[in-house]
Amino acid sequence: MRTSSRSLAILAGLLAATSAMAFAVEPPAEGGVDTERQREADRQLYLQREDERARVRNNPDYGRYDRADRNRARRAAQERMDARLGVGWAVGTSVHGYGYPLYVVSDLRGHGLRQPPRGSRWMRDDRGDLLLVVIDDGMISEVLPHE
Repeated sequence: MRTSSRSLAILAGLLAATSAMAFAVEPPAEGGVDTERQREADRQLYLQREDERARVRNNPDYGRYDRADRNRARRAAQERMDARLGVGWAVGTSVHGYGYPLYVVSDLRGHGLRQPPRGSRWMRDDRGDLLLVVIDDGMISEVLPHE
């Protein structure tokens, strides 16, 4: 039976690869001292984390979804923002430092507003106040507070 040089080359390559894999495996640590210490450290860490999880699960509010709590937190954040920015808008101040979104009012008739002058637009803040704002510099030229 004749073998070609190509099949011999493939066979030699496979033999070299398997012998390299046999020597690539690290021998186990002698005595197993380090592995035992590592296992004990991992076990202690697992037990600590499990204690923390149990402490969280034993909390009476664990897994409770309460919309009133969320709304209370939102109102408190709004009050902090109002205290920092001032309670209301004033003519001549800028809207650029406001931390919440301002919405462009496109339905002027629905809000009972007049057509804004050229270079201005009506905007509404998240509390419902209507502001006539100069587009270029963000200065307020008129304020209609929400009732």
